[in-house]
Amino acid sequence: MTGSHKSRHVCMIGLGKMGSALAEALLANGHKVTVWNRTASKCDPLAEAGASIAESVVEAVQAVEVLVICVLDYDASMSILATDGMDVALKGKTLIQLTTMSAPESVALDAWAREHGAAYLDGAIIGYPSDVREGTAKILFSGSKNVFEANSDVVDALCGRSIFLGEKPGTALVADKLIYAQFYGITFAYLHTAAMAVAAGLSIRDFRELTGGDERWQWRGRQMERFLDMIDSQDYSNAGATLKAHGTAYDHVVRISQDLDIGAEFPKLIATTISQGIENGHSEHELAAIFEVLTGNR
Repeated sequence: MTGSHKSRHVCMIGLGKMGSALAEALLANGHKVTVWNRTASKCDPLAEAGASIAESVVEAVQAVEVLVICVLDYDASMSILATDGMDVALKGKTLIQLTTMSAPESVALDAWAREHGAAYLDGAIIGYPSDVREGTAKILFSGSKNVFEANSDVVDALCGRSIFLGEKPGTALVADKLIYAQFYGITFAYLHTAAMAVAAGLSIRDFRELTGGDERWQWRGRQMERFLDMIDSQDYSNAGATLKAHGTAYDHVVRISQDLDIGAEFPKLIATTISQGIENGHSEHELAAIFEVLTGNR
């Protein structure tokens, strides 16, 4: 425990791989930790590390100031929180919810917590259990800023970097899925073009040399920054290449994918979206104008 941070008594509910790593991080940062899990044997390694084991989830919550829960999903979380006696045990406590769930589910849980006299934060962990143990994970948080700041000592112990995204419950969970969506979009594009290369008789080494390298990734990064500036200003007129030109070029990607028989569903979706942008009046604008199509604007 460093600086002005003080030791808190925290309950960790849910001792899967991530929950166990979170409990270890709390212990490593000097907090007193009580643990509970449906499968009681999962508590034993943490007891050896210094945690206390509660006989019941209600007993665990009664004993602490802050409750951190990280289980499978919303239903699993609510089944635990709906345990008899929990309504009394939660009063005056802080509930930090790190379970994967949807934004509407988090909004509902925030309302439920307030009805039961508990403060609430939701969070989304960016990283693996090993990152939590090493202190390099990030956690996105949303909910009451006052609650976030009042529990900074616990929040800081859970991750290497915490990011507060606003007071609307569920915002952190949407932001988390945004990061996933970007990762999968980039990955699918990369795998599709790798398939194009191999089907055309190129080696993976050839593909790596054509598409990789710091210079190319830096160029892509600069383009994305330029596109974000256009979106922010809603001005797409300074086109390095027009959407019409992009559409013509990308139609060839669809045709080549079909000719190589590698499946063209992914590029067809992109080509269709570009065509929609052209139909919506963006033919002379930059590719970033596709943002307006995706958000339902002209």
